[in-house]
Amino acid sequence: MNSKKKYIYFTILVSIINLILIFLLKYYGNDLSFNNFSLLKVGNFLNISFTTILILTSLYLLKKISKISEIHFKIVFFLSISYFLPLLILFFLNLLHFEFSDKYLFGYPFRKIIPLLFFLFSQLLQFYVIFILLSFAFKRRLTLYFYSFFYVGILVTLLLVFSFLSTYNVKEHNFKLPENKLDYGIVLGAAVWSNNKPSTLFMARIDKCALLYLNNNIEKIHLTGGSAPGEVSEAKSAFLYLTEKYKITPGDIILEEKTSTTNEQIRYIKTKFNIFTTKKKYLFISDKFHLKRISEMIDFYNLNAEVISSDYNLTLNKTFYYRLRDSIGLLLFWFFAI
Repeated sequence: MNSKKKYIYFTILVSIINLILIFLLKYYGNDLSFNNFSLLKVGNFLNISFTTILILTSLYLLKKISKISEIHFKIVFFLSISYFLPLLILFFLNLLHFEFSDKYLFGYPFRKIIPLLFFLFSQLLQFYVIFILLSFAFKRRLTLYFYSFFYVGILVTLLLVFSFLSTYNVKEHNFKLPENKLDYGIVLGAAVWSNNKPSTLFMARIDKCALLYLNNNIEKIHLTGGSAPGEVSEAKSAFLYLTEKYKITPGDIILEEKTSTTNEQIRYIKTKFNIFTTKKKYLFISDKFHLKRISEMIDFYNLNAEVISSDYNLTLNKTFYYRLRDSIGLLLFWFFAI
């Protein structure tokens, strides 16, 4: 077999194995079986689409193989191995149940930052490989390596715009219907200020939950969220606020104080709490800008749940900032389920 063809076929093989690894990390890494897998989920569709583009472009280049120097195929294969290795490392670390440091950097735990960097490096490098292959297909030669960086930037920007606009497309629960009472109102954790006081956004979520509970819209309250070292947990802060301000019976409040991200909190509901309450229906309470990402996670974990926003109104500038930040989180969840 022609050595150029070998590099193309190996590049295709690496992309297929890479896709399998992504799905293994997304599902088994979140304690889910492949029974939960669906091509209709946005993230899975994106993963498959970009891999398909890479494969089809590689196959197309077989027709032009004589016009392209072998060194270019070697470079593409080397880059393919380079984007594949980070996921392979993460996969084996996951198998070994390796835990990264619990230390924090800018309020985020290292155990989340390091895997995220691995995922990002892998995905951005795969995008780069795709644009290199497309450049060969469209006869761009000398400048293809430079322009491919530029094209990756454009693609990421377009994906962010799509993600940002998606944050406005969410359906909230309707309590106007009498049969729409739910079993658990789940308040997702947020920042805690000094004196164990919930931040303004967090307080608005808790107030909304208390209102729903007192209006008999929900049966029980589930509070989530751990803490950075030396701080009271987010769940505990919400618990103190509810029992002191609203005098809610502590027996109707459930606390979960280990998780630190939205994905961890919803995964906990699915894999730890839901096994005892499989026929129950949940209501996740958060901010408007946060609801789309929560809805996507609910769909990913196949939870019987809906969402509703707090009554807090942000300024236009803050709305843009928080939606932009959450659109990044949504995009990362689509691609990597983190």
